Formats: sequence, C-alpha cells, structure tokens
Amino acid sequence: MEEQTTENLAQEPSIDENKAPEGAEEGQEGSRFEHIKETLELLCQEFPQAFIKEGEVKPLKIGIFDDLKAAVEGKPGFSLSKVRAALRLYTTRLRYFEALKLGAKRVDLQGNEGEEVSVEHADFAAEKIAEIKAKIKAKRPARNSRKPGSKGEYNKGAEGRKSRPNRIPGVKAAPEDLTVGRDVMVLTGENHYIYGIIKAHDQTDKVLVTLKTGMTVNVTVDRILLPNKNK
Repeated sequence: MEEQTTENLAQEPSIDENKAPEGAEEGQEGSRFEHIKETLELLCQEFPQAFIKEGEVKPLKIGIFDDLKAAVEGKPGFSLSKVRAALRLYTTRLRYFEALKLGAKRVDLQGNEGEEVSVEHADFAAEKIAEIKAKIKAKRPARNSRKPGSKGEYNKGAEGRKSRPNRIPGVKAAPEDLTVGRDVMVLTGENHYIYGIIKAHDQTDKVLVTLKTGMTVNVTVDRILLPNKNK
C-alpha cells in the first residue's frame, strides 16, 4: 500500500498515541508534546465540526492539511509545524481509526460531507486498531504477578489467611497496671492504636481513657496495652 501521509490521506502510519509525534526531539519531547496538544485543542475550538473533542469522531477529508494551511494563516497560536503534528496526533488515535469504516463520509473543516472511506483505507485502519489494542493489552500488568517476597506481601498462616507481623509496640496490661494517670495504648483495630492516659478505672472490665486527641472514651480492658517503655 502506498505510504500514508497527513497530506494525502488525513492519516499517518501507526504510532504510540501516548508518545510525542515525530519532530519532538529527545529531551524536549515532553514540552513539545504539550504544545502540540495545545494546538490540537485550538483546532477543536476553531473547527469543531471537523476536530471533535467529545462524541463520535468523523473521518477527515483527504488533503485537509492544505485547507488547514490556508485557514490558520496569520491566526495567533498556530504554526504549520505544530498544526501538522496536531493533525498527526488526532488522526493516529484509536477513536479516529475506529471512525475510518468502509463507506463512512469524510468531512471538511466545516463538517461538510464528501467522499467515502475506501476499502483500502478501512483495511489500513483495521490493522492499526489491532496494533494499538495489542500494545495496550501488552502494557497492562498481569494479575497476581507480584513476586514472592515483594513489598506488601505477608506470610500466610496455617489456614491460608494472610497474617501481618505484629507492629504494635505494646503489651497486654494486668489489672493492677491500670492506674489513673498511666500512659496506655488503646486498640482501634487490627494493628492500629492510639495513645492515651487512664482517667478512671473502678476495677471493672471498663477503663476510662483520655486519648491524645482530647476525646475521653470508655473501653474494655482487653483493648488496653502498655507501651513497651513501661514494661
């Protein structure tokens, strides 16, 4: 098939749509790509019937770059190199290729319909769709791909449940340890706690604790730990 160019087909050879278009030199790629995206945004604003930001994309007229050159001449914010690159970016995205269906009407800058997408161009687009989807699939991380011993993996217990290492720096308190004014730790969940001071304990299974947050709570004895420094 004859080489596809923006000028003669309004579409380009496949590129990674997350990669900066041709002309973005290494080291300057990021900033230039941002400028190209800004130019594409301007095209969407200036020619909303042709460059469709949201909704169903329409195939562009073959040779539309020539129309663009005349239409943007002298307008602020446009340069031919960035307009060319923005057109390339727009016409190499998955959603544009999906619009290149056999018989679909191409449009000019004003949205006027013209010739239909040919068999040749529809087949070309179908190949690019398959390539892009394959690249997207290849980039997705495989499920359960975490290697044994990697960060975040915990040893499994006898019953197959993930067991977390005990990171609470405290020990269970004996009844005689629960004295008023004593620094304690109150368990708020598995491996979670908050510091506090015993405000009252009447030798029942409940202890009144003023937490570091200022809140006073009545908790059961089994949720009270003594910090290791108090051992």
